Amino acid sequence: VSKKTVLKILRKNGFIPPKTQFAPPPCSTALDSLTRYWSLDFTGVFDMNGLQIFIFAVIEMPLRKLVLINSSTNPTKDWLIQ
Repeated sequence: VSKKTVLKILRKNGFIPPKTQFAPPPCSTALDSLTRYWSLDFTGVFDMNGLQIFIFAVIEMPLRKLVLINSSTNPTKDWLIQ
């Protein structure tokens, strides 16, 4: 069934769908979204005793601001999700 047929049946039965138009976002919104992006890093390092420590870090790139840093010797799925 084509879109035209469905619209014709809807109109015949009193259902008039609203007109939808796509309006692209203004340039200021698009530029604002490009200025905020984050970098994620998940790495493992060894301490002086040979124990492996896993580090998860989130950095806001344009400002080079550390958003989150967390470490664990035993990372789990729940640890990453939090």
